[in-house]
Amino acid sequence: MAHKDNGRGRIAHRVNKYKSISVSSCLRGEFDLTQRPPIPYAPRFTRFTESTMHNSSGISISELAALVRGTVIGEGTHIVRACNTLMDAAPDQISLLHNAKYAKELDTTRAGCVVIAPGALGEVKRAAGLPPLNAIEAKNTYHAWQQIMVRLHGQRKHPPVGISPLASIAPSAKIGNNVHIHPFAVVGENVTIGDN
Repeated sequence: MAHKDNGRGRIAHRVNKYKSISVSSCLRGEFDLTQRPPIPYAPRFTRFTESTMHNSSGISISELAALVRGTVIGEGTHIVRACNTLMDAAPDQISLLHNAKYAKELDTTRAGCVVIAPGALGEVKRAAGLPPLNAIEAKNTYHAWQQIMVRLHGQRKHPPVGISPLASIAPSAKIGNNVHIHPFAVVGENVTIGDN
């Protein structure tokens, strides 16, 4: 698409090109709007490595199923240590089947366990040499996946940002020490934010 000579054409093109940037992602501090916007591609899942693992000792599938109020299918004593995609998961990792169009990946995944919706396991024909598939059936797979990720990897750590000059803070607001207020956050009249 060719840019128009006036500023409006360029701005409209950038808004369309970078439409994946949302207000909530800016509030979380994922984007610095004073810099050039990032490429609008994000992988479906974060690739987890040894350095990002929170619980290297692992947890059994039965314990995870109890955490998410799910049902174990297969070997409940199997230990998993991290989360990953269906295609990239190792035998000590857990994955998620979030869409039926990826159900064929259940035949070849090496994941030690997969979180699925009730009845989604269906007729899985495992590839030669792969062990039987372990699964956790959960009514709300996304909520279960979120709980499992937090249990295995911990809460996401945000870098300290201080008080952004792009935040809107009322003059009557009382701000404590060691407080982080992200860009475009609004702190209203007579609000008190404590230390840390």
